[in-house]
Amino acid sequence: MTQGTLLIVEDEFDLLEILVEMLSPVCGKILTTSNGKEALDVLSGTEKIHAVLSDINMPLMTGFQLLAQVRESGSIIPFVTLTAYADQENMRESIRLNATDFLTKPFDRKELADVIGKALRQGINLDEIQQEMQTRAQDLKITSEFLEYYQTYQKKIMGIRIENSKYIKQRS
Repeated sequence: MTQGTLLIVEDEFDLLEILVEMLSPVCGKILTTSNGKEALDVLSGTEKIHAVLSDINMPLMTGFQLLAQVRESGSIIPFVTLTAYADQENMRESIRLNATDFLTKPFDRKELADVIGKALRQGINLDEIQQEMQTRAQDLKITSEFLEYYQTYQKKIMGIRIENSKYIKQRS
């Protein structure tokens, strides 16, 4: 079982239930929303999401609009688009918006599990890399602060040495 949290965005409740049931063995946790606006709220919340599976044709906000806003925010979260319309235009738009993968309805259970498992692993790896970068940035900040502290005291020590040298020369 792949760990990680998957956000499923699907407006058809029956299909949403099927997706949750099919993907539960692959995911550590599944969150669901019925439209892109709700998904944006979840993605901007405190819950760490490792991958998104989104229908394309939904009311309020399409999956493409959601994906575009996610990418515009600077997020590189793995994002898989899902549609009943397997036309070239949808595929091209998914690629243009930097979707991780593209699935069509009806979907093969194994292919769905494989694609989502891969997306979750990518999301977990990205999260680990971001955490490592934050740790290293903090280490660099601490090192930089220590270096400034060291340089300040080196200057003070040099000042004391110069004063001592002057004092010794005056006494001689």
